[in-house]
Amino acid sequence: MFKTDRDRRFLGVLGALLIAVGIFLFVPHGGWHSFDFRFIDIIYRQALRYGQGPGVSRDILYVTVTDETYNQFNESALDRKHIADLNRVLTRYQARAVAYDLIFARKQDPETDTELAMAFAENGHVFLPVGFELKLPDKPGAPRAERTYASLHQLLKRVSGIGHVGAPSDSDGVYRHFYLLVRTADGAYTAALPFAMYLSELGLDVGDLEINWGRHIRVPTQKTGADKDLFIPIDEHGAVYIPFADFWATDFEKISLHRILETAEDPDMQGNLLSLIEGRFILVGDVSTGIADAGATPLENNVPLVALHAALLNGLLTDTFFLKRGFVAHTIVFGAYALLLCCAALLRRNRFFYIIGFLFYPLLLAGVYMEFTQQHLWSVSSLGLTMSFVFIGMSAGVNYRGYLENLRVERQNEPLMRDLEIAHNIQASILPSELPASEKLEFAATTQPARFVGGDFYDAIRFPDGRVCMVLGDVTGKGIPAALYMSGVVNSLRSVLTVHFQDPREHSLREAVLVLNEILRHGASVRERTFFATTCFVLLDPDRSRAEIIRCGHEAALVFRASEGTLRGYTPSGFVLGVMPSKMIAPRLEVLQIAFEPGDRIFLFSDGVSEAVDPDRKFYTQEKLEELLLREARQPVDTIQDRLLADLRRHSAGSPQYDDITFMAAGFRSVRFSGV
Repeated sequence: MFKTDRDRRFLGVLGALLIAVGIFLFVPHGGWHSFDFRFIDIIYRQALRYGQGPGVSRDILYVTVTDETYNQFNESALDRKHIADLNRVLTRYQARAVAYDLIFARKQDPETDTELAMAFAENGHVFLPVGFELKLPDKPGAPRAERTYASLHQLLKRVSGIGHVGAPSDSDGVYRHFYLLVRTADGAYTAALPFAMYLSELGLDVGDLEINWGRHIRVPTQKTGADKDLFIPIDEHGAVYIPFADFWATDFEKISLHRILETAEDPDMQGNLLSLIEGRFILVGDVSTGIADAGATPLENNVPLVALHAALLNGLLTDTFFLKRGFVAHTIVFGAYALLLCCAALLRRNRFFYIIGFLFYPLLLAGVYMEFTQQHLWSVSSLGLTMSFVFIGMSAGVNYRGYLENLRVERQNEPLMRDLEIAHNIQASILPSELPASEKLEFAATTQPARFVGGDFYDAIRFPDGRVCMVLGDVTGKGIPAALYMSGVVNSLRSVLTVHFQDPREHSLREAVLVLNEILRHGASVRERTFFATTCFVLLDPDRSRAEIIRCGHEAALVFRASEGTLRGYTPSGFVLGVMPSKMIAPRLEVLQIAFEPGDRIFLFSDGVSEAVDPDRKFYTQEKLEELLLREARQPVDTIQDRLLADLRRHSAGSPQYDDITFMAAGFRSVRFSGV
């Protein structure tokens, strides 16, 4: 069941070494690669198509500045008076909070800026963005603000709060992460814009947060009556993986700025406006063509970045953040795979090793997808690369030990192989090296044992009166036992036929076959009684143009008639040799006599010919054999034999040979005679 002790020690040490190297070189120590996120992007899109993404809050509404908005106002730059009007509408219809993804950094005119500041003050729940140039610290902690981009001071002092919009893209240009906190020059923290809105709604500030860099931020929501506190997974610098709820076109409800102002002036539509705005978080952003504030997300390209704020706010409202599995979880999965692989490598059969090695990959992908639907992320490429490293290393070790084992077996088998080669040569010497061709007869014969030696045999014996007996037989079994029994059959066959046909007037082929049967039956030990021989005898008399056929349980003798262009199989009754007493088989032993003409052929073959298999294990079949013989029958018999062997090779296409292949052919040349 298991490999040798030496193999187990070698593979055990190799497996332990590969596991150690894999853990310390490949398993991500808290770091992730762009390939990991790209693979997760694929899973993300697929999960959303099947409705398995994060939960969606209905409390978020986009108010967008579109191309149509600029056309409606006939402006290339939006007049802040429209923003002031919008803010008053949102105040009137009781928006829960309003966040502008717009930085009002430059003055327009004093009157308009003052009006906008007053509109912000009237609301009481307005948040403006602040942009920072960020620098990551060398140790865990929030990124530091190096440079600030903010709205006018007179606007900032009128709003409820500010929030940063620092969401730098990943190395591949995709926006996947958002820093929840940024440390400013005075050492204070500034929350991300949607995070600031959320904390304000709860009546909390940054000082109430419990921060564990590299693990989570705990928001004490229980203080506000929630069932449990909110834990937000973060990396060592406070970045959260953005939980996009859906594609931009369908994530949250949207209404354009000019449409909301038009609706507010229509008394018949004001009720609809109330149901649209009341109690909702409003995110105002410019989504017009050509804006710089757009980029790629895991779901799609060219998305307005206000979608990042909406996705983060949605995650806060629904508590659907993604947790990146850490070093321990990856190590457990990798270790389980590696140990299972090492155990499989210890088995004697390598089949289970490769099944486990390859089957684990689709299982890993399925598990990663299921984990994603539960808001858990895995470093797929790193984990897969680690697993591949171990699998390739163990495969090399298994193959190396197999190679050494094969060398050892070959060395051990060298004496046996030499003996088999000697046995093959001895068996070849038993079969006739030349066939008794004459002016009237031509012969061809071949045998190809399935192993080094086989149980098929053939012979052609010329008698003093000019007759020739061609014989083809098949001993049960294959290999050395069949070859040993076959050698006894051939020697007995030659002795019996030679003695019986010294005086052809006193003995017949039938009598010789019955005597041979008794010799084989009495000469076999009890153990050898399981062996028997199927044989076909054809006694050719070229002077009388006749042939006698005796078939002892063998395949049909195939005869080609040149004058008719036909091929026919002859199957006179008979019984296998060496099993039953001759007196019992004599009544069933039929002698068939036929006549021949010039150009006629007779073919004998073993079942290894008709049962040769192709790669799909389909037989060559006797029908196909007969088709080839009929097509080639007018050729010389040695040419017929060569073309048959070539066709068998084409059929098998390199498939293993399971049975001995033996073929024999005889042809009448040019002597004319009358038939029976």
